[in-house]
Amino acid sequence: MIGVSTLSRTGVLREITATGADVDPREYFITEFPATDAAVRAGTMLEAHVDDPHSDPTERALLARDGFASLLVTPVIDAGTPLGILEFSNYTYRRWTRDDIVRARTVAEHLAGTLRRIGPSQRTA
Repeated sequence: MIGVSTLSRTGVLREITATGADVDPREYFITEFPATDAAVRAGTMLEAHVDDPHSDPTERALLARDGFASLLVTPVIDAGTPLGILEFSNYTYRRWTRDDIVRARTVAEHLAGTLRRIGPSQRTA
């Protein structure tokens, strides 16, 4: 599953599109997910697995709740401003490959330009 969530100026993540699943209507404060928050602030990617005790417990709980085993989070950043996250979730355990990571970064770069062009009011509509 691939999902895109926008990040508001107040730190709220809201999913705006998802493949293979309904869009999650809930809003989440990014600070509720410390590893994702740190990844977005640093502009780095995050990998989490439901059965990995070293993965962020909050991410693991969300994976378990939704029936996923592995997650790759890629920050969507435009000119240093975090706009959201791109998430790749898998129902079975998956170590994300170098090719997966390169593709995720490429898609996130394209998303950043698109989200910038549509503006904040359209990102949360």
